[in-house]
Amino acid sequence: MNDKLTSAVLKSVVAWAAVVLVIVAIMVTFWLFLSDMKRFQTLMVDHVRAVVGIPIAAISSFCVLLVFEVRAGQVEFEALGFKFHGGAGPAVIWVFSFLAFVAAIRLLW
Repeated sequence: MNDKLTSAVLKSVVAWAAVVLVIVAIMVTFWLFLSDMKRFQTLMVDHVRAVVGIPIAAISSFCVLLVFEVRAGQVEFEALGFKFHGGAGPAVIWVFSFLAFVAAIRLLW
């Protein structure tokens, strides 16, 4: 029972650490761009989908994965004759949701 508790705590700490690191990386990136406002404005006008859309798609995909894991436990699924479990399940779910978000950005913007 102690191993399960330790595993759950470690999983929670790693998930929150990832969220905090992403937020810090976004803040540092914006701080670097805001230090040169002209360059930031040019980059935002020319490449807003890449600068804003792709990172938000990555974060949103991670949030989808976390919601799946909280609601259903360990993410495992079978598709096209492949069975994904362990670390591969969450990775594949993240990739599929990320690609869906990126395709939506491409189609709608």
